[in-house]
Amino acid sequence: MHRFVRWFPVVIAASAAAVAFSCSSSDSVEPAGAGGSAGAAGSGGSAGSAGSDAGCGTPPTAVIEHCSGPLPVMAVYKDDGSGTKKPVKPDWSCMGAGADAGAEAGADAGDPDAGAAGGEAMFELRGFSSDDPMGGVQVEVFSNNAILGGGGASFTATTAGPLGDTDAGTTVGQFRFPVPGERTPMAYRALAKQDVTKTLVEFDVDSPLPGDKFTGNGISPSVFDTLAISAVKIPLWTPPADLGIVAVAVRDCADDDVEGALVDLVDDATQQPLSACNGARDLRYVYFDTSSLPNANCTYTNHEEPLVVMINAPANGDGPAVGHGYTIRFRGRIDDTDTEPRVFATRPAEVYSGAINVYHLRPR
Repeated sequence: MHRFVRWFPVVIAASAAAVAFSCSSSDSVEPAGAGGSAGAAGSGGSAGSAGSDAGCGTPPTAVIEHCSGPLPVMAVYKDDGSGTKKPVKPDWSCMGAGADAGAEAGADAGDPDAGAAGGEAMFELRGFSSDDPMGGVQVEVFSNNAILGGGGASFTATTAGPLGDTDAGTTVGQFRFPVPGERTPMAYRALAKQDVTKTLVEFDVDSPLPGDKFTGNGISPSVFDTLAISAVKIPLWTPPADLGIVAVAVRDCADDDVEGALVDLVDDATQQPLSACNGARDLRYVYFDTSSLPNANCTYTNHEEPLVVMINAPANGDGPAVGHGYTIRFRGRIDDTDTEPRVFATRPAEVYSGAINVYHLRPR
């Protein structure tokens, strides 16, 4: 499973038990130096989630260490050799190297006939939380890392059922698919199946090499609802079918977890971030705390779980707004001299209704 989803079992267990989970690590942690403000959308602004609507909803009621309060310079945490994690500057070496690797989908990206000799790899679909193989689910692979305007799926298959497929050499949850001879960004979509899965789309993952196995993620209806409900404290609320969930993690060029980042969903037509509020259909930017749980008091990412979930994100991959442009944007204080957060990563967003849409961004 991709490192992005390591927190799901914790979220599900904690939500079911209605108790807080604490970190399993015994490492002690020293806080990073703070400064500046966790600005709302645009420059400056009051402390709060990026894109939050001033005066809308309830402001944070407490300062949570490592995810709220004055916006710190972004940092990753490394063990200093004594069991204590200390903040160090993230690896920004890939910044300025061109377009985000997840967003650029060149004409030959993922083409099995381009570059080194291609072949076949194994795709295995496993469930969030349970990690059980999921059979009988239709999966589409997009070798150019895009669905909208991407020319359609490069390969479509249904994962093998309980008996597997002897001729193909697959077991439950698996199928074989063509891959290029080198790793390139790709996307896949595990389609909804009644009582088995909700639709899950994951972008910006590296294709496997010939002969390797790629593990994709499926999400059951119960886990999908638990994820959403754990972040929206409205009695009897259920996720609107015409809106989506977007999940992103903030990491540096070395794939280390970054503390102190803000996330926006920007409307390309207005170049403004979408505002958030607390209604049943309002967009919400939900940051996670160091206990791996969504926390309304968190206003930026933390180094243990640098995750942001956007609940009730407007769909542009389907429905009446199909094709409307949205952009995921990361901002933060890169240096001590930054008095306001600046943009360090962007990616065009495709959001599908009734689905969880997962992205892996890198600095650019």
